[in-house]
Formats: sequence, structure tokens, C-alpha cells
Amino acid sequence: MNNKSKLIKTITALITLSLISSFSLAEETYLLPPNQWHLISLPYNPSVDDTVDDVFGDDGLGTYDTDWVIFSFNASNNRYVKPALSDRLRQGVGYWIIQFTESNKILDMNQGSSISTTSSVACPSESCFEIPLNTKAGTNQWNLIGYPFSSSTPLSKTRIATMTPVCSAGCSIDNAETNNIINKQLWSYDGIEYKRIDTNSNLNPWLGYWGNTLDSANGKAPSLLIPKPENSECSIFPADNPWNQDVSDFSVHPNSNAYMASIGLGGRAHADFGTVWNGAPNGIPVIEVKPDTPRRNVEFLYADESDHQPYPIPDNPPIEGGVNGTGDRHIIMLDRKACKLYELFAAWPPGSAENPFADRWYAGSGAIFDLQSNNLRPEFWTSADAAGLPVYPGLVNYNEVLVQKEIRHALRFTVSKTQRAYIHPATHFASQSSNSDLPPMGLRVRLKANFDISGFSEEVQIILTALKKYGMFLADNGSNWFISGTPDSRWNDDHLRQLHNVPGSAFEAVYTGELITR
Repeated sequence: MNNKSKLIKTITALITLSLISSFSLAEETYLLPPNQWHLISLPYNPSVDDTVDDVFGDDGLGTYDTDWVIFSFNASNNRYVKPALSDRLRQGVGYWIIQFTESNKILDMNQGSSISTTSSVACPSESCFEIPLNTKAGTNQWNLIGYPFSSSTPLSKTRIATMTPVCSAGCSIDNAETNNIINKQLWSYDGIEYKRIDTNSNLNPWLGYWGNTLDSANGKAPSLLIPKPENSECSIFPADNPWNQDVSDFSVHPNSNAYMASIGLGGRAHADFGTVWNGAPNGIPVIEVKPDTPRRNVEFLYADESDHQPYPIPDNPPIEGGVNGTGDRHIIMLDRKACKLYELFAAWPPGSAENPFADRWYAGSGAIFDLQSNNLRPEFWTSADAAGLPVYPGLVNYNEVLVQKEIRHALRFTVSKTQRAYIHPATHFASQSSNSDLPPMGLRVRLKANFDISGFSEEVQIILTALKKYGMFLADNGSNWFISGTPDSRWNDDHLRQLHNVPGSAFEAVYTGELITR
């Protein structure tokens, strides 16, 4: 521990540290209180050009080097380096950060790119993130590393690889210590003192760690290989999926004026979600399921356009409109571990009045989506939505609005009349009208950039900002300008009603592809 004590003194000499343990609010966010140093990492891979300003500039931290600052560690001279705002940050690196404002700040992940992993003989069964480790002749060398994923990994699953015969094929961190390559413990800070992270502990998102290579490792070029957690990249579709696409600079659709007029220029946006309505949770509920959730057979009214696999329906699942609801009765099931989305429309349990079967569930239609794929439904197929789209990616949810404070995807909305056509990523229409002035399913509508949102509540401003950047997909026939979301008792319904102050004339359609008709 002598070298460690010297390292702590070095930190103290460079910057006055007042450290406490940090914690994640969620996989994608990190709470940073004021006046407290934190040892952090980036649980995603920044884009090639992401700088300090790109990563943290939108988190409300204030002026760099006045209101907040960040440091990295240079192992070649054991000194700390304060990067410029224009310097790039890297995944797999640990950073010290502090902010001096008077309130908590929430750090969030940029959209980023896919996790950079490698597969090799040292990591044969799964992809790993590789962190090169520094060594020094004649002495041990400290490395400040960053955990690179958004979900945890046991330290016992990490491996060490070298460029020499010792551990060239990869060895466990225990064997690496036996072979005098690395101390098998890492170190974190709990707010009072450094704590040893042994092989019974997890490496966690957003956290940085100290690791110590041994003097005999010099010349062996060791690397730490961290296996990708099973659910580490279960984002809601890939970053280049249409749902995640920024359309703020897309061209206005040539028929935008007619589409908007048919929906209603004087109509008003409406939050079709909130706390409670008519005695039931207001919105489309989502249930997260697990591998051991019972899989149940479902019979379908529209069987030829539904996915016939068992669905992970738990006992007493939340149903849109409540157990006695007579509306769309969606059941949305999200399996993060398998990265699958299961959705049912007009779902009724066995033995209910609308279900002709006593031993199985019955639904109008059902669809299963692979969240790691951009594949669409077959042409002219519906889903649990009339447009053939998934429902879940278009829902506004409380955590992204008032915890993450940013929506990073397109939304879902309905109109009363559509035409007999659709635009990808939709795959289905639900009309017999040939009126070309009516909007097609899958039409993407954007809030005009010049619409003033400054007078709205915080949560509504976040929703409107997303509508300017990502827009919303026309997904179903229903009430005009109704925007979908999940129910939550924490919503402020009075604030959400402010959406009524957004007229239909504030929207425009953007061009995303040609109409498809049969």
C-alpha cells in the first residue's frame, strides 16, 4: 500500500479532494452532487469527435474550469492532466470530476456509437472491451481505468492477456497475479477511504478504478479484457434506426401543407398519458419481463399477420385501460436480457368474456421485435399498432423526461383519418381512402424550429424539444394530435395539459421516403 499512499498524497497536492462514493440513478444517468470529487467513467463509446464539451456540455454544469473541472491520469509521469474542452474523452479511462454549483447535476450518456469490443483467443466465448495497461521497469505502476459498459460485470469474469507466452491466450485475473502481472484487486473509493474490489465484487457503470501492474509485467504489454455483459447493449434499436434518427434538418415533405390541414391546423396537441383517467392508469403501460417469466400461447384474430411464439405474459399484467378496459388493451413486454420486445393488441386473458378460449390468451394481433436489429415487419403486415410499427419506442416515459431530462427518440401519435398508404418504417395501412391529402401511416411529423417553447413547464419543454429534433411517427387511427406515453403517478397532469397550447399549425411533415400502396 506504500505506492497507493504516495498516489493519494499526489492527488492531494495537485487538487484538494473531498471524495464521496457515487451511485447511478439508472444505467444511463449519474448523479453528481456539488463540491464533491467523483471518480467516473463513460459507460458508452463516445463518437469519434466527442470532446469534453460534447459529453458534458449539455448537463448544466456551467463554465468549465470555474463551475466544474475534470482530470485524467498520465501513467507515464504519474501526473494529472486537465483536458481542454476541445479534447476528446475515451471509453475505458477513469476521470476525476467535480462541480461547484449549488445543486445536484445529472450526467447522462450521449447517443454514442456501439461499444468497441474485440474477440480473440484470450476472450473466446464473448466479445470483450480491451484496456491496455501501463507498466514500469523496476516498480509497480498504477493505472486509472474506467468501466466501459452500462450494466455490471463481475471482476472474476475479467481476463488478462499479454504479448508474451505468459497469459498470451488469456488468463484469469487470479492467474495473472500468480504470474506476477497484476494485482488481482482493483480499488474504488467509498467516501471515506479506498476500498478493495476483489473477485467477488462487480465492476459497475459510471465508475473508475485504480489497478496496479507489477514490476515484472514490464515488457509483456498486458491488457485487461472485460467481457460484454449480456444486456450491456440492449438499447432500444440500434443508433441508426429510424426511431433514433435526428430529423431536425430533413426536408419538408412536398405535401406537408395538405397533410397538416387534414389533421387540423386549429387542432391541439394532447398528452394521451398521465396519472389516472376514468379510474385506470392513463397511458400505455410497459412491463419488464425476465427469462423466467412464464411464456404463454396466444391465439390471434389477425393470425396471418401476427408472430406465433409464446409471449412472456406475467400473472396479472398491466393492460392499457385497466383490466376492464374496452379500448386498445395493449400489453407491452420488454425483455432487456434477451433484447426482445413483445407487444399485443386487444389482449384478453383466458376465460374472459371477449376470449373464446379458456386455456390461453386471445389478442387482435401480436408482434415480436429484436431490439438489436433494424429489420421491419413484412410488407403489408400489421403489428400491435395499425402502422406495423413497435409501440414502445414511441412512448414518452417519466424517467427520460424528469430524470434523464432528454428524450432521444421519435414519439408516437394518432390521427382520425389516414389514407390507404404507408411510409417505411411503417409496413401497414388501415384505411380504404385514396384521398392523397390524408396522411399515410408512418408519416413523420416535426415541430417547427421557430415555435417558441420558453413559456412551457420543464417537462413539456423536454417533450417539445424532442418533437423538434426527432419528431413523431403516425402510428394508428385515433384522436387527432394525441401523443402517446406511459402512465406514472409522478406525472403532473396540469403541466402535461400545456400541450394543448401547441396548435396543429406548429407542425410540419418531413420527407422520409415514398408512399407504399398495394
